[in-house]
Formats: sequence, C-alpha cells, structure tokens
Amino acid sequence: MTTAAATDRFRLAVPGPATPVMPDHLITPEHAHFNSRYADRVWSLAPLIANPGESLRSVTWQQFPIHLREEIRLAAWTLINGELRPTFVKQRGIKMRTRLSPALVRETIDTWRHLATWLDQRGIQSLAACDQQVLHDYGLHLRESATSRKAATRPLTALVRLWAFDGLSGFPAGIARPPWDEFGVDDYLPAAGSLGGENAREPLAAETMGPLLVWAVRMVEDLSDDILAAWCEGEHLRRTARSNRSTPAGKAALRSFFEPLLAAGLPLPANEENGAIRLAREYVLARTGASGKQLDAMNKTHDLTGAVARRPGPCPRTRACAPVWSPTTLRSSPSASALRVRTVT
Repeated sequence: MTTAAATDRFRLAVPGPATPVMPDHLITPEHAHFNSRYADRVWSLAPLIANPGESLRSVTWQQFPIHLREEIRLAAWTLINGELRPTFVKQRGIKMRTRLSPALVRETIDTWRHLATWLDQRGIQSLAACDQQVLHDYGLHLRESATSRKAATRPLTALVRLWAFDGLSGFPAGIARPPWDEFGVDDYLPAAGSLGGENAREPLAAETMGPLLVWAVRMVEDLSDDILAAWCEGEHLRRTARSNRSTPAGKAALRSFFEPLLAAGLPLPANEENGAIRLAREYVLARTGASGKQLDAMNKTHDLTGAVARRPGPCPRTRACAPVWSPTTLRSSPSASALRVRTVT
C-alpha cells in the first residue's frame, strides 16, 4: 500500500520510539552525540546549534499536560524534521519560513506548551477538540496578556505553524485552522498606539538632563584615562594569573608577600563578589608569580579566607598599562557610544 508520506515529500511518516529527533542533514557534527530519541523525556536541541556562544536548549516533555503531550510531541518532531510547503509560506509573506532557527524552534514549542496548558485547564484533552471557537478564545486571551502588537504576533504565528505541521505529520491530531490565519489577525492584537513610533513618556527635564550630560562628558574627557588604564592592568593581571605554574620561586614569593601582613595583623588584598568579601586571588597570583594550587595550600595552612574577611584591604594598581583608547579615539571611534555607555555604567 502506498502511504501519504511516499507520495507527498512534505508529509512525514510516524516516528518510532527510537527514531532520532534530529535529522542527519541538520546536525552540527560537534554536537551529534547529544541527539535524542523520540521517546526520550528530554529532547536536546544542541545538535542543531553551531554557534559556540549560543546556549544548548532542550525540551522537557514532563512539563506538558499528559493528555496533550504526545500530540504536541509529534507536531514538534514534524516541525524539526519537516518543512512547510513553499506555497504555504508564499501566501503568508515574510512572517513565515520553511524552517526555523534552533532558538525559534524552542520558542515555538514553548508556545505550544502554553496552549496545551490552557486547554488542559479547561478540560480539553485533545487537539482535535481545539476548534476555531476555542482558538478564537485563546487568541483573545493572548491579546489581553500581550504587552505590544509585536509580542502578540509571535505566539499567533507559532500556532499557525502548529496547525500547518500537524497537517504534515503522519498521524494528524486534527487541530483547527486558527481564525486569525483565515480571517485576519487584527482582532487578536492590542490596539495600535496613537503616537505610532513616538515615545509616549514625558521627556526628562532640562534640570535633570544638564547634570547628566555634564557628567557623561566628564567621564569621557577627564576620567576615561584612569578607568581604561585600570581595566587594562586588570586584564594584564588576569592573564598573568592564569598562566602561572607551580615553582619554588613562586612559593617563596607568596610566603614573602603574606607572612609580614599576617604577622603584623595588616589588611589582606580583597575584592567583593556577590556581596561577599573574598581574597583577591588573581591580584595575589599576578603579584607573586605563584600558582593557584600554591595559594590554595597557603590558604589552608594560614586561613587566608578568614583573615581577609576580618581585615579586607585594597589591591593597589601600578598603572603600568597605558590606556587602550584615549578620549580622542573614544570620540572618533564608530563604537564610541557603546564605550561611553560601558564607562558610565
């Protein structure tokens, strides 16, 4: 017997419990070992992620209502493995894509989870029972909770995708077509602001803006040399501390640094981390040339942690580093505004 999946390349067969969640042609090689199986309680989306700076997202199926979980699971697998028909995408313009990025895959499935939770709370335990009237009510619910028209549009679009990918699965649940896809979306969006793109807030008074501008200019013109020199030396200290190895000279320098301070009861170099006073490890390691293991051993022997909590002291800088940027380059750099913001902060 010829199946629908065999005659329609967009229609997918029903996966089995051991079917991989991610198709081979979409997997990033370095994350291939994260590939989950269809029946797993958690699906990792890491195999789709190639950007090393992007977090490795996942989908936890225990968070979905039990009566709707498997229907959403099949639609999610179809979303990941399938693609929308070009005619479907063309009819809906720029708001639709045949495939989504990993971040949007996670956001879309999360939107489906919110719908499933809302349905379950109303005793609706299948997507087949989610007809246009139910979706109309849910659309109004989204409108009431949305902070902007753009914020409301994203989940509405995600639910159009649920209807579309449900129809492309090997065993459609039968969710209805969302009414905003058929009759228009405007009734499901918050009212447009009367000011358009203008800021509706009252402008800051001149008495407030004047001192703010004076200090912003002063930060760049007068104080930036010291700030950037301190940042530069801090970076130098961190690099030096990370590269230190355990040597007899480093151990001797560490003892010479701490023993006079401990004997005289003087303050020890400290910094604050999450509201707690801690020993300034990187500063000490860079000043002495000792390794982290050597500092840990001395801390254990002499209770440096307790001493620094009782007598926290400064970490004087030498200003051995010249500023990376001068006020002149700050003003002329294309990213000057970003640097000014960081300096003020």
